[in-house]
Amino acid sequence: MPRIRRRYHFGAGGFLYVFVTLLIALGAFNSGNNLLYWTFGFALALLIVSGVLSGVMLMGVRVEREWASGAAVGQTVQIRYRVRNLSRFMPAFALTIEEAGFEPVSGTGGSWLTVAGRRKSGAAIGTPAPQRIGAPRTFVAHVGARESVVVEAVARAMVRGPVQLQAIRVSTGFPFGLMRKSLSFEQHGSGVVTPMPEAGFEGALRTAGALAHVGTASRRAGRGDEFFALREYVQGDSPRDVAWRSSARRGTLLVRQFAAPSPPRVWIVLHLRTHPGSEAADERAIRVAAGLARAAEAQGLEYGVAAPLCRMLIHPRRIGSAGTGGQLSRVMVDLGLLDLGADDGRGARSAFPVHAAAASGGCVVVHAGPVDGAFAPRAAGVLNISVGAEGPPVGVPGPGETALSRRVEHSIA
Repeated sequence: MPRIRRRYHFGAGGFLYVFVTLLIALGAFNSGNNLLYWTFGFALALLIVSGVLSGVMLMGVRVEREWASGAAVGQTVQIRYRVRNLSRFMPAFALTIEEAGFEPVSGTGGSWLTVAGRRKSGAAIGTPAPQRIGAPRTFVAHVGARESVVVEAVARAMVRGPVQLQAIRVSTGFPFGLMRKSLSFEQHGSGVVTPMPEAGFEGALRTAGALAHVGTASRRAGRGDEFFALREYVQGDSPRDVAWRSSARRGTLLVRQFAAPSPPRVWIVLHLRTHPGSEAADERAIRVAAGLARAAEAQGLEYGVAAPLCRMLIHPRRIGSAGTGGQLSRVMVDLGLLDLGADDGRGARSAFPVHAAAASGGCVVVHAGPVDGAFAPRAAGVLNISVGAEGPPVGVPGPGETALSRRVEHSIA
């Protein structure tokens, strides 16, 4: 069972109500007027009922976070909660559910002040979290006794990076809103806000592939042009594929198999943290890399992504092969988790990834700033893109530049 933390909260309206109730009590005691006594009793009863009802309702309420969706910057994050009422007779009304640690409990009377509660040992609940997403909040009008409902909260993703969810807070001011009671359920969770891919880089991938002259045969059978192996004839095979000479030597019909064409392979290499104060250019370079990965996925390319200074390396995978359907998801998540903190060796020299340098295929190097000629190897198939914090990216191809690459470079710049 998750640890539960209970709190009572007073807002500005509640304090005003208590102040007026005390004034009525003072007038009743000094004057001895029965009407003031009745008014004071009625006001005190409303205050007690407001606190008791909200407290009794929440005693049987349990909230669990069932699912949280990922999202790119600018999109919405959806978080699903299951609200259960364990009470046999008491229904729950007007429940506000939110993630603790984003902002304090709020109500119509302004900010709320905690006036009572019990602290438990262990990790604190409600530690402020990085504001990578907006405050998730949803509302449940009614949960009957022995019932459960599923609701969703929607928040906007604002900043790329990991999101830590620590606890769920459910509160209510039913029936009069004079006093709120809240329960916090410690339930840790995590997610990743991925970068928003920057579009318009399909030409860079085609240029890198054209410079490398990629188009080899794979190690599996298919409908390509290169010979792969011989196998026995099966009813339905085309007579044009029969190897007559080999069949005559073997004494049985043999059919030629051809190797499936291998899709072009491309590496996307990020050169980040090139100088102090390059945070804005680094973030844009990450968005450009995300756009290149999405374009490579759409074109059916084998693509890998590397960021040497951030120790990120994702090897190329053949699109459509078993277990590789999540290549784009893995790339986006890893790009979202790239740490660009201050104490990270910013400006230090890093070696070009060996896997990308030795691969047979194209390579697109995204520089966060001016192109560093000492970083990327000067070889055919290498296309350098210089990305700043603002303005269009500028492409610089390698020594194998062709007329096709110049046309595509012009479209990029």
